[in-house]
Amino acid sequence: MRIILSFATEVAHLPRDYDHIKEMAEFLTAEELVGNFHLTGDYARALRRAGRWDVVDALRDHEIGFHCNHHGASPFVGTYMEERDWRGATGEWLLNELPGLGVVQELFQRRPAYYTTEFSKAPQVVYASWLG
Repeated sequence: MRIILSFATEVAHLPRDYDHIKEMAEFLTAEELVGNFHLTGDYARALRRAGRWDVVDALRDHEIGFHCNHHGASPFVGTYMEERDWRGATGEWLLNELPGLGVVQELFQRRPAYYTTEFSKAPQVVYASWLG
């Protein structure tokens, strides 16, 4: 049996927010388990801004995913996907989401292993994330 331990990291306002993620990552590593941590661009930027390299180091042993640039904030993925045709939606995703993908990639020096959609199951999201 394969079990996936999946963690969305969206909140990064207080030091304890970082500490909880770090503690979970370290616990999983100590137990020889791999977690899936999907980071938003906002969370990755907050880690960098706060200088929380200890959290980044703790997460390195795990699978890192990308969970959109701004979780639930404008511009909202679902809205700009619904209002455009395939090419327009794909282009809009690249414009709005690549900055977040880039900072996650920069922190971990590797491309995220997966993309977790933010409320939108549009195939354009999957396609655009593959392009990015």
